[in-house]
Amino acid sequence: AADADVTLDMVALNYDRYRIDKPQLVLALKDGVLDVNKFTGTVFQGALDATARVVSGKRNQVSARIAADNINLGQAMRAIAGSDRADGVVSLRADIDTAGASASEFVNTLGGNGSLGGRIQAKATQEERATAQGIALLGQILKVRELKTVGGTTDSFLAAFTDAPANLAGTFDIQDGVVRTDDTRLDGTGAQIQVVGAANLPRWLIDADAALFQQQQPDQPYVTAKLTGPLDEPDIKVGGAAIQGGQQKAVSKGLETLLPGLLGGQQGQQQAPQPAPQAEPAPQAQPQPAPQPEQQPQNPEDLIKNLLKGLQ
Repeated sequence: AADADVTLDMVALNYDRYRIDKPQLVLALKDGVLDVNKFTGTVFQGALDATARVVSGKRNQVSARIAADNINLGQAMRAIAGSDRADGVVSLRADIDTAGASASEFVNTLGGNGSLGGRIQAKATQEERATAQGIALLGQILKVRELKTVGGTTDSFLAAFTDAPANLAGTFDIQDGVVRTDDTRLDGTGAQIQVVGAANLPRWLIDADAALFQQQQPDQPYVTAKLTGPLDEPDIKVGGAAIQGGQQKAVSKGLETLLPGLLGGQQGQQQAPQPAPQAEPAPQAQPQPAPQPEQQPQNPEDLIKNLLKGLQ
């Protein structure tokens, strides 16, 4: 086997939609072991600093230490997801290891731990803000509690995470390709989102619980969300103090559309489950009871969908 010491300085390194500017690599190959003693560069305007070791064999072994500081979230989201709904900076630390003879084996045996942090500010259009406030005002004028709840809840979300940057912090562990977190949180203006759960990379599934707490009631979740199913198209079920009684359908419909934008789900595809309400005509054997409960939340539901159309 050949041994070598290599130092590389490049203008840029491109892969698909990703670009690393001014990468510097220091590599050492000896006895079938490749040591990446230095891998630095600029990615999404942030600083990348990594080291790695690759041991070749029947099952190749890979270990790496990665640090990415002050990544431009807006730039990263545009490149990765084609979304322009958030700004800010995020940082990541991760120590990972894996082994295998194929890409699927590498994912199945992935292990390690890490942390993330930063400051994130979601974007809301003037139309979204005005509509949320308008729904709440209309509910107050007409004394329709459902409208007030829908408008107030949506406006609270917009204010908490769009008026100023929210602080992101959390840690995670990885075992057999499953990434788990028990302490990820996003602290916004007068509100906080806490996330506990796991992402199963080999099976491409998520099972996580998110809860939003208002500053005045830090022990009672104002809104909860259960995310299950495919990582890129999770099913989101909402609950909490904001969703009670007759307003449950209207509020939950609006929040199930809004939450993917805050929690990283696929907003555009989240509408796919919406044929479910069309399945409810089955009980139309009772024509008068079935349409009656649906008519009350219908207007606020449509308004919420229009309000949050930009998130999709």
